[in-house]
Amino acid sequence: MNEHVLELDRATPIVCPKVIYQAFQRRHIMASRMRWKKIIGSLFRSSSRPSRYNSQSLIEPLEPRVLLSATIGGGAINDPALGAAPLYNVGEGQDFVLVKNWDFGTTGDSTITDQAVMNNHFMYHDQFGVYNNGGGNYGANIVAPDAAHALSGQPVEGVNTSGPVREFNGDALRTYLVPLDDATQVHPTYEKAGSGSFQATWTLPNGGSRLGQNMLWETRVRYVTPPYFWFAIWTCGNKWSQGAEIDTVESFGYDNGGGYTNFDGDYWHADSVGGTDETDYSSWANGMASNGITNYDATQWHTWSLLYRTDDSFSIYVDGIEVQSGDIDWTYKATADGEPINMSFIFDGSWGHSGVDSVNHWLDASAFDDVYYDWDYSRVYLADDIPATPVDVTNASFETGDLTGWTVASSGGYGSGVNVVDNIANQQNQYPTFSDPLPGDADGDFYASLRGYGTDQSTYIYQNIGQLKANTTYILKAAIGVGRYDTNPPEAHLSLINGTDHTGTVLATADVSTLGLNQYANDFEDLVVTFKTGDTVSGDLSIAIETVGGYSSISALRMDNVRLSEYTEPATGPIVTNADFEEGDLTGWTVTASGGWGSGASVTDNVANQQAQYPVFSDPLPGTASGQYYASLRGYGADLASFMYQDVGELQPYTEYTLTAAIGVGRYDFNPPQGTLYLINGSDETGTVLASADFSSLGMTQYANNFMDLDVTFTTDAIVTGDLTIAFETIGGYTSISPVRLDHVRLTAVEVEPQQAVVNGDFENGDTTGWTTVSSGGWGSGSGVIDNVADQQNQYPSFDPLLPGTASGSHYATLRGYGADQSSFLYQNVGGLLANTTYTLTVAIGVGRFDYNPPNGVISLVNGNNQNGSILASSQISSLGMGQYAHNFMDLTVSYTTGSSVIDDLTIVIETVGGYSSINTLRFDNVRLTLTPVA
Repeated sequence: MNEHVLELDRATPIVCPKVIYQAFQRRHIMASRMRWKKIIGSLFRSSSRPSRYNSQSLIEPLEPRVLLSATIGGGAINDPALGAAPLYNVGEGQDFVLVKNWDFGTTGDSTITDQAVMNNHFMYHDQFGVYNNGGGNYGANIVAPDAAHALSGQPVEGVNTSGPVREFNGDALRTYLVPLDDATQVHPTYEKAGSGSFQATWTLPNGGSRLGQNMLWETRVRYVTPPYFWFAIWTCGNKWSQGAEIDTVESFGYDNGGGYTNFDGDYWHADSVGGTDETDYSSWANGMASNGITNYDATQWHTWSLLYRTDDSFSIYVDGIEVQSGDIDWTYKATADGEPINMSFIFDGSWGHSGVDSVNHWLDASAFDDVYYDWDYSRVYLADDIPATPVDVTNASFETGDLTGWTVASSGGYGSGVNVVDNIANQQNQYPTFSDPLPGDADGDFYASLRGYGTDQSTYIYQNIGQLKANTTYILKAAIGVGRYDTNPPEAHLSLINGTDHTGTVLATADVSTLGLNQYANDFEDLVVTFKTGDTVSGDLSIAIETVGGYSSISALRMDNVRLSEYTEPATGPIVTNADFEEGDLTGWTVTASGGWGSGASVTDNVANQQAQYPVFSDPLPGTASGQYYASLRGYGADLASFMYQDVGELQPYTEYTLTAAIGVGRYDFNPPQGTLYLINGSDETGTVLASADFSSLGMTQYANNFMDLDVTFTTDAIVTGDLTIAFETIGGYTSISPVRLDHVRLTAVEVEPQQAVVNGDFENGDTTGWTTVSSGGWGSGSGVIDNVADQQNQYPSFDPLLPGTASGSHYATLRGYGADQSSFLYQNVGGLLANTTYTLTVAIGVGRFDYNPPNGVISLVNGNNQNGSILASSQISSLGMGQYAHNFMDLTVSYTTGSSVIDDLTIVIETVGGYSSINTLRFDNVRLTLTPVA
């Protein structure tokens, strides 16, 4: 093993026991989803959420119990599979239903048991008809199992290979890397190898918010690999341009020169393409270590999980440990307004890449002997995400036998328009469109048929639902059908629209083509579109279905069972009462008027105000206002102030408060208002001002007929007392200044990490700025800062170019004493000690690759202004157990909790004892100090 690769503890593999199944016929399972949930719920016991993963503590999977005979499943909650529940409680307690159960092997619990069964559920090329994933750059072409399943020019097992490519044995599918056409050497550019990679033929129609369901994908795998291997479990869609893509895991056997290799696959990354990622894997080792994984043995079984939620956030886990999180839009190019795409499930056990220099090398074909990828299982689970409330859709299943509740906008032309079909009566025709009862996700006996004209003229059917709501997730579903004699599946879209009809602003849309319904399908499948509104909304919500073309060119769009549900997120943090003034009065608010004619506050009904000779605003309220009511606040004279305020409860420590209000100027307001928005520590407007923002900063002009958001932010620290009050003040009024018009008041409270600033804690200044050194004296004693990038020019650089473990950036500090017992110190005074607070000091301690004697030292929390104060708590560096030549940084922590009475300052101290000939230099980095208040 090369020097930079961590030594692994291979004594205890992570093993997930296979579930033992009992014989049971699926026909005995009731179709009811609730019954299905009860069955699954009764078969598994939960365990507590696992702790972090490190070399000493392995995560235990949830304990499986006896299960019924397994099935592959139909890919939907109402057509589930029988099989095991998710491991490690990764699903966060959600009600996941197994919809695809690809369990490889030949034992009784397996569902993919041989090549013939595999051929029914997988393909040996990607969704773009390419048998070399990675845009044709992989060093191995996927080998088809036979000519019947091969693309033109694709290598075929037994024809272009002399050994097996895929084998089913016991509890797994084993795929191999092989030379093609008896080659003795292989090269990613000049002499392609062959691989057993594969991809599911089943896809999800969308992902994330556009799917409207949470998805969990779990795969158990191990591998023994040659140099330059390429391994990935990943997903993308039917269109791709820099996304959307999620690599649940990707690893390759790089050779970076100087003996720095990853031939064993012990390093990897987990990232999205086109999304945002929380963990930085620019250094794979550092990215892994930041999530607590410092040892990884690829030859042992590991379970990889991708959780993709309906708010477009995702998390990736290995053996129950989160190793990546972020957000991504599941669209072409991964943009918020991009075209929705489907979701494929791809399993790459490949080799080499012509576009990556570190794996683009010649290799003797004999290196493929005794290497393999083992695939135990892969399972897909779905869960309805939120406790959504159904919204009434008139005549949603067309069971009135007509289009009651719906409006049609026809393209015109022969046969265009909409009609409702009675499926029972239709059975008397020579060619009834559907079987009886209606199949799939349809409902009742009637369905609608919608047809455009020609190849590009649209017909719409739509329904106005009512006023759009703020901070609300809307989920629209419709069953889309293709009849048994429909030769051309329809071209159509399902949309959520902001407006009163189909001509409004499209909020979100889904294309019928993503369902993959084929001609003559005799089936209905649900198409789903989801949209989440923000803080500010106006106007109505309409639902619409559009079909393009028809009659001779495209079959009619057949639809049924239209369902709309909504979920408004519950308020978190402080609640502002009557924030939109939709009570029609000042309920929840207190007014302190300046006195004088016309001063004070009132609430205006903007709809009723349209009857006035000079209505203040247009209807609906413009800009960032909400609803139909707004408040007005007026002072008196030129300098007399009026206030309107509300006490929102106790102020909380370590919290970022943001107050936002829509400030308006009417169409006849000749002098924009003068005033201020406040966050106040106290129970009324007389308290201590924490932060304020002036209305004039919006730059609104007279006669604006608009509302604009003004916000103010304040972050509390560890010590807080009293309440938080939000307040509006206006100065002057009536003859001098127009009234303040305000609406849609919002207050957010976000908890922030308690942290006291450590100056230059990662030493990226390139020196010890912010720190004080006390040297023991003697040759070589004292402190310094190493530029690790420049250090690579030395004959024996201490660390790799990317600092390993828990270090940060490209610089680290050094500290050395002298002799065997003389100490040097580096310390920093971080300010006054706080009462009732837990302080936690964390320092990344390093041992270089040539350090033969690990350092001897201590990190301490000291009450005082230098290293000579009273030691509150300390930790010995030796407790980390770091050996010589470790080539790693590991976090050392020390904590102390203060009482109700404290004096003087807090100083953080790093000490090393001895040095030079007796003890190696103390190397350290990434100094962090966090504070947590205690009751």
